[in-house]
Amino acid sequence: MLQGEERVLPPGEFVDAVWRAVPGERVCWATPDKELVLGAPWWAEREQSGDRVEGVTTVLAPRIGQIGYLQAQAGKLVDALALDANYIRRSDAERSWKDTTGAAGHAR
Repeated sequence: MLQGEERVLPPGEFVDAVWRAVPGERVCWATPDKELVLGAPWWAEREQSGDRVEGVTTVLAPRIGQIGYLQAQAGKLVDALALDANYIRRSDAERSWKDTTGAAGHAR
């Protein structure tokens, strides 16, 4: 369930935001690096609260394909020109370009 706007946060702030969003509830933390979560200073407290950690793959293409296939079967097709990317931070290419030009579209 989406809680608020999408954003990029440091790990500690993310954990705090989750705790505020679902106070007193158990959380399943999904991560490609379980050891990173299990070794975090906040983990012991969360584990005592009933939280658990689930390892997930970083290979998302097969799952994305499955979602697309199910959407197509349901008749929920969208023309490629109508698609819109939902970025929550600027791409590396955009940051690099702006760093070299000073501002978008303005050469130094």
